[in-house]
Amino acid sequence: MALQAVGIVSLEMVNAGAGAVRIAAATVTDSDTGLNEAELDVQADALVLQVSGAAGAGNNALETTIAALAMAGGGNLFPERRTR
Repeated sequence: MALQAVGIVSLEMVNAGAGAVRIAAATVTDSDTGLNEAELDVQADALVLQVSGAAGAGNNALETTIAALAMAGGGNLFPERRTR
């Protein structure tokens, strides 16, 4: 599954099952802003993030279940892996 944007990609939930997710954008944000939110942003076996800015934030990481991660970015990258 691939998502591409010139600007911001705001994630609520992407579920690729056993597949891979590729996201290319200026920035990637978690649309859930509550404290201790438990929703996953990306469910997949692999995630490729290509961003020119940040992916996630220090106080609002991108919650994932991925086994493999490839990231390239111009800003800070904040993924958080959770068990399935």
